[in-house]
Amino acid sequence: MYRAFLPVLAVVLAGCSKGGQLPMATSADKARPALESVLGAWKAGKTADDLKAGTPATYLHDGDFIGGGKLLSFKIEDEGKPYGTGYRYDVTITVERAGKTSAPKKVAYRVVTEPTPSVSREDD
Repeated sequence: MYRAFLPVLAVVLAGCSKGGQLPMATSADKARPALESVLGAWKAGKTADDLKAGTPATYLHDGDFIGGGKLLSFKIEDEGKPYGTGYRYDVTITVERAGKTSAPKKVAYRVVTEPTPSVSREDD
């Protein structure tokens, strides 16, 4: 049943960009500040609704954040690398959940800024 849609999907996706690749949805000079801003907001106690209500609206897709964890600290470990349509950063974070502080852990975040700033944790 779904096979009938595959050729249509392939044509649509191929027509979306040059050479079959999607265009970048950010740049190096925009991605890192977006990451710093979103993680700083989480550390300051902002909620998903607070981020969404900001100008511009921003999004953080992180299981600890969504689950109510409090970000105690973060350190961006690298300058970021192009990854898919965004940039990927290694970040060491320390999170408190249910009154217990986790050991610092290294996670990866992917950042895009177009059409809206969005930060996604890669291991969630």
